[in-house]
Amino acid sequence: MTDIPWEEVGFGLGFGLVLHFFIAAALFSIAKKLAASQRWLAWIPIANWLLFIRMAQKPWWWFFIMAIILLAPWPEGLAVAFAVIAAASIIIWCRILQRLEKPGWYGVAMVLLPPFGLFYLAVLAWRKE
Repeated sequence: MTDIPWEEVGFGLGFGLVLHFFIAAALFSIAKKLAASQRWLAWIPIANWLLFIRMAQKPWWWFFIMAIILLAPWPEGLAVAFAVIAAASIIIWCRILQRLEKPGWYGVAMVLLPPFGLFYLAVLAWRKE
């Protein structure tokens, strides 16, 4: 019988929940600044992608492309899936940043440098202009 490291499982779940609530609250706040409808989608995993895409004013079918690529059961294509999701996220963040009148190229850094992305997400969400 395998011993399950419950301490690590608990830490991972707790960290994941804190990260989810942080990102959801930030997306909700940014959506409010952009006067996006259905801001409550920020709180629902996967559905928050739809809000993310709407904030960038991209077509709704981007959501289905990202979901199909992510959920496709082809392990050898995981690198391709990651690259497509990363490229789409960069494009979306660049557009959102332009709408917020911020340098669009920060979108590249937000996706490729996660610590910067989390920090700048907080700045975008809660900094007073």
